Amino acid sequence: MERLAAVLLDLGPVGPWIEPVHFSSGDPYGRTVVHADAGLELMIAGWSRGRWCAPHDHGEGYGAVMVLQGRAQHRGYVWHHGVPRPEPAERLGPGTVLRCPRGWVHQMRDDGDEHPLVTLHLYRGPTAPMVVYDLERERTQWLADGCGAWPRAPEDPAVLRSASGLVPRTRG
Repeated sequence: MERLAAVLLDLGPVGPWIEPVHFSSGDPYGRTVVHADAGLELMIAGWSRGRWCAPHDHGEGYGAVMVLQGRAQHRGYVWHHGVPRPEPAERLGPGTVLRCPRGWVHQMRDDGDEHPLVTLHLYRGPTAPMVVYDLERERTQWLADGCGAWPRAPEDPAVLRSASGLVPRTRG
């Protein structure tokens, strides 16, 4: 995980990374995959203003996320008596690298800076199925590779499995 963070910190000027960003009109963020192979994914996200992505993990993988532009609000979750509870939110500015250990549940959003939030994500290991927690409906979804972190309709082909209740990965 530290090596992935170091790779992001060594990238140099961020301008070329921001140019191909896809912003989503309806989802919390748009994804632009720069590179993907059997064990590594490099992805850029352009975030919608003020919309949290759902609490999620990154499958069996781990990674690092760098804020390229704007400001993010981020919070991790801890399991308490079978329920994911949010930890205090933190603000992340340009150049900040967030480490995402294997199995960690977290969420982010654009914090409303003058510039839209753009983040660069580097993941190692299998990120699918990613587990997404719909806290409002108390549902857990296991999503296919290449999906963003937000709940989907049960008939969506990205949904590999769905369960009532909030199910930690270890029991899923």
